[in-house]
Amino acid sequence: LSDDEAKDNISHLWNSLPTPGPVMVETVVMYRTPRNKHLVSAWKQHMASNGQNMPWRESLLSAEDRKGRKKILMSTMPSFAEWLCDGTWPGFAKYHTDRIFAAQINPFGIANTYHEQGGANVTMVDMAGAENRDIAGAVVCDILRLPCTAEKTLVDFPDFERPTDQNKRDEPMTLGMSDEDMTEMENIIRQMDCYYYCRVKDDINVLYAKDQIFGDNDSDNDSTVNFCQCAENKMNYADANQSFKLAQQLSCRAAARKSESTSDK
Repeated sequence: LSDDEAKDNISHLWNSLPTPGPVMVETVVMYRTPRNKHLVSAWKQHMASNGQNMPWRESLLSAEDRKGRKKILMSTMPSFAEWLCDGTWPGFAKYHTDRIFAAQINPFGIANTYHEQGGANVTMVDMAGAENRDIAGAVVCDILRLPCTAEKTLVDFPDFERPTDQNKRDEPMTLGMSDEDMTEMENIIRQMDCYYYCRVKDDINVLYAKDQIFGDNDSDNDSTVNFCQCAENKMNYADANQSFKLAQQLSCRAAARKSESTSDK
């Protein structure tokens, strides 16, 4: 999103809050690694949806035609490489993969937007550092700082049953990309992370920092690695638009190789 779009959307969100007048907003953003798997997860999410209203997707079918058609169209479901290359599920849907890339898998960009355009306090949760901790408990106890037990349970609701993880999906078809391609994709996304991290690192709180990107953040990470080298390379990293173009070019090359390999058989 552009700055103007982001500011308008956040203002709309803030204005929808039930509390009249100025409010203090705490925004929690998750940092998920490996980074390439986060993008693969976004692809799976969009492939798994059918009649749901999904952001950044335009159906090529009417609501009536969509009923029962997905099973028929399974043979045309794009691989990860094909989806990222042209953003189309032939005969079914068109995806704004540039926006999915820039927003859905861009946690530091989101943090920067909420801080700059929305004036929110932002806490980044490193999911690698959280490991087996309950994320919901971390938000309530460690970020909102409500009275909790040592087991991260609200004092007033000790028997509250937290929802189970509903975001796990089976592995679908092939990614259509080699291990080398996926390593390059990881590097592209990491460069994007650094672009936004260097701009927002002094304005966010980090919880459970473990990943190397947090090496120079004032957190509980004891790493001495300054992964992004913000002072030296701040202007050399690619923003979301540039990074998406690199990722798209990579996926198109992989999709072309797969097509050539298939045609040769």
